[in-house]
Order: sequence, then structure tokens, then C-alpha cells
Amino acid sequence: MEAFEVNQKVENGKIVIVLPERFNDKEVKVKITVADEFGDEKDWANLPSHKKVELLKKFTGSAKYPNVETNKYDVYDQ
Repeated sequence: MEAFEVNQKVENGKIVIVLPERFNDKEVKVKITVADEFGDEKDWANLPSHKKVELLKKFTGSAKYPNVETNKYDVYDQ
């Protein structure tokens, strides 16, 4: 299977894709995905620091009971 990838911006809900001539008279499969706003997350070492921070913010959580003091010996509902 040969793949052709192109990144384009959607304008008014439409995109226009011009395919190479080698795709003429062939059935093609079209798959639409939203491009990742942070780029290639797998290449972590080369990401700018502000993008790393934004990615890490996705994983922050909050305590169920933030006003209750706990330590490592307390058992609480997580």
C-alpha cells in the first residue's frame, strides 16, 4: 500500500487535495485526523520547553479532598 500524506488547513469546512498522477484510476482511502498542536511528541528531546510544559499539564490532577491533610501512612479514597 502506497501512502500520500499532506497537511492542509481547513477553510469553511472544506479542503482541496490535489493527488499525483500515479493515483489516477485507482481507488483511494481517505482518512482525516486533526494534526497534533504540539508536533511529534515521540521526539521529546527536541521539543521546546514551553511545549513540554503544556504536554505535562495534561497529566496534572487534583485531590478529591484538597483540604484534608494526608501523609504517606494515611489511607484515603483516591
